[in-house]
Amino acid sequence: VFPEVDGQPVQRVLPVDEAVPALESVRLGADALDARLREDARRTFDLTREIPVRAWLYALGPDEHVLMAVVHHIASDGWSLDP
Repeated sequence: VFPEVDGQPVQRVLPVDEAVPALESVRLGADALDARLREDARRTFDLTREIPVRAWLYALGPDEHVLMAVVHHIASDGWSLDP
């Protein structure tokens, strides 16, 4: 996380048990998936309080799921994101 100290962001490394991203499970129909992906991808991070990684597991049916992970650019670089 990056809390402000004297008006400047400072990196604070969290203990391992606090640095686990939450995985939110969401049931929805396939017709609602695109809108939900866009909505969740646009959520901003509060880097002063939350880690810069989020994930959702969208359950479209009993055997069909979509996993989305969003990483703030402060925690990754463009070279690392290519497949």
